[in-house]
Amino acid sequence: MISDAEIEAAKDYLFADPHPVAIAEWAVSNAKVALDHRRAEIVHGCNEKLTVAKLDARVALDEQYQELARKLLLAEKELTNEKARRTAQATLIEMWRTEQSNARELGKAFR
Repeated sequence: MISDAEIEAAKDYLFADPHPVAIAEWAVSNAKVALDHRRAEIVHGCNEKLTVAKLDARVALDEQYQELARKLLLAEKELTNEKARRTAQATLIEMWRTEQSNARELGKAFR
């Protein structure tokens, strides 16, 4: 049986404001913007005429770009985790509802 405390925790999570998924989405969006901004700084700061492949290599080797890329990966991981948690909490509530429904039906059968 699913406890009332588990249901309350699931409801608290699902009704959180701002929701952790929204916060994680915002973090991913900001990380993408920062990464794009750094790429633009590198490309526009390059005075040499380089091929696209060489520009991409220069961008990939930039330490600040690499750090921003790591931050983006962490933000995307957090978003994935929060979406999974949201799904798990919603599933828990559905399981509880099924338990409650089955208990009501069982009670009707013994009347």
